[in-house]
Amino acid sequence: MRVPGQLLALTLAATAAGGQAPPAATSPPRAAVSFSGPAMGGRYGVRVVMRPGDEAANERIRAAIARELALADRLFLGGSATSEISRLSAHATAAAFPVSRETLQALELARRASELTGGAFDGCRLLQLDRKRSSVTKARPDVACDVSGLAGGWAADRIAGALVALGHRDVLVDLGGQVAARGRRADGGRWRVVVEWPDRSRERGLVLELEDAAVATSGDGVLDPRTGRPIAHDLASVSVVDRDAAWAEALATALLVLGPQEGRALAARERLAARFVQRQPDGSFAEWSTTGFAARE
Repeated sequence: MRVPGQLLALTLAATAAGGQAPPAATSPPRAAVSFSGPAMGGRYGVRVVMRPGDEAANERIRAAIARELALADRLFLGGSATSEISRLSAHATAAAFPVSRETLQALELARRASELTGGAFDGCRLLQLDRKRSSVTKARPDVACDVSGLAGGWAADRIAGALVALGHRDVLVDLGGQVAARGRRADGGRWRVVVEWPDRSRERGLVLELEDAAVATSGDGVLDPRTGRPIAHDLASVSVVDRDAAWAEALATALLVLGPQEGRALAARERLAARFVQRQPDGSFAEWSTTGFAARE
């Protein structure tokens, strides 16, 4: 679950053309081509290192992005009565409810995060997940499910994977602040992303370098699934780096719910790459990072 405005800005070093023209036999120059548009109540930004001006390739990329976003809405859109997760929540019987493989995997990921954090992530603990039959059975008819705490990262992973499958190995996807990086920039360096401060009080946030990794940030507008109430501590945001954006987002959300003491203890014990930003009594912010996260700076 994310707070509007608390997004991760993408930064790409520009490449300058200069010197003599390359020999005719060399490969065409590549650059980061940008794609953007509305997505899941926010915006997406995608950068693909490729040969500029290839309209056929551009159309294939746009189609792949649109396909994965449509799938995410069809499965996880909380405000839609027809999405699969909403229909599962409305299923008020003890009979098994058939779900897609993708929804089952998302619920399994949510449960994994819930078990790791002692229930700090809504992992739908009153659900029985049947992988063989691809179905879900509720322990109580009134159980509702919410996977918004990982849906943005899930979609970012899917888009990145779809573009890699098209032959584009160097891709950066930002979906509402959940970022999935594959490969490297056009100049050979690692992708750079900026994690903004919670109130954007500083001119520039923290710069991370990513290669085949993801980063997600959760802000302090989340509910504690253990109580159903907003969090009451002074932890303002948590960022997590992992291989997959969905898992990074789930962890960032759960660590934020746990709070500054429990969250930091869990991050250290599990050797997570995490950064915590905590509000101080005077209105300033203090930060603390695990060793794994600091290594990315």
